[in-house]
Amino acid sequence: MAETNQGYKTRQRDLILEVLKKQGNRHLTAQEVTDLLHKKGTAVGKSTVYRYLEKLAQDGIVKKYTVDGEKSICYQFLQSHETCINHYHLKCEKCGKLIHMECETVDRLAEHIFEHHNFHLNTAKCVFYGVCENCKKGE
Repeated sequence: MAETNQGYKTRQRDLILEVLKKQGNRHLTAQEVTDLLHKKGTAVGKSTVYRYLEKLAQDGIVKKYTVDGEKSICYQFLQSHETCINHYHLKCEKCGKLIHMECETVDRLAEHIFEHHNFHLNTAKCVFYGVCENCKKGE
């Protein structure tokens, strides 16, 4: 019986990982992963998805982002360990979407802050708030 449960758990983990890989650099919440699995016809509970996402984050396979305190947690598959070391995020205040952003102009801002204000930004936690393109179109 234990082998069956372990096989089942491994299959669920693989399915969750597959969903993350197919989304590329996109940040997903546990609910979004659960919804994508259900659309594929795979019934996996949100608590199971969350548990596996946490494990994948601990193993360094996915990156966990906490935005707005504990209110908004999302995960991103790491293509390699170099992925997502220096980057910023854009957070839509309407739909809650978290967008990965790499930008030389903002990098220069971070350099300016360090050089002129003696403050080192944690680029992995830098979030700019506003309204995404899709929500702006809907206004």
